[in-house]
Formats: sequence, structure tokens, C-alpha cells
Amino acid sequence: MGNQATQMDAKYFDNPSEFKPERWIRPPNSKITCPVNAASHPFSYLPFGFGVRMCLGRRFAEMEIESLVSRLVRSYYIEWKYPESWQKALNLSSSLP
Repeated sequence: MGNQATQMDAKYFDNPSEFKPERWIRPPNSKITCPVNAASHPFSYLPFGFGVRMCLGRRFAEMEIESLVSRLVRSYYIEWKYPESWQKALNLSSSLP
């Protein structure tokens, strides 16, 4: 079955023609990798296909996304406001004088 046909099937996705980005948000403390009807079918969402006929451009697309995210992050100044709590949380305090 085609990827788009599976993604537009109401059997696997609630209101498949409706744009709902929250459907991909994983609930906290969940071991499910994809929250959308994970029990119904493990291959209901495969954006690049699977197996020997998988999309040849998958790695290129992933590298494009990584490049875009790194450029976006580089455009902003990001800082941690609470360095003391960060050290305590990760137990990074040094015992050296």
C-alpha cells in the first residue's frame, strides 16, 4: 500500500485530512516512539519508505534539516540563566581546589 494512502486512512489516524501537529507529540514518560495509534500498525507512518526501495534522498533530507536547525540556533544567543542549579542537577561540582 502506498505511503500517502496509509497516512490518509482514518483507520490509522484520527481526522487524517486535518492539520494537527500535536498528534506527533509524545506523552511524558511514554515508551511509545510514535503516539498516533502505535498499537494499530507499526508501519502506518514511514515518510521515506522502508527496505530496499526506501527513498534515496533520505540522508540528504536529514542533512538539510540538521543544517537548517544549526543555522537557526546559530542565529540566536542562547544562555543558561541558572548555572548553579545546572551544576547541581548534573552533579558537575569539582572537588579540586
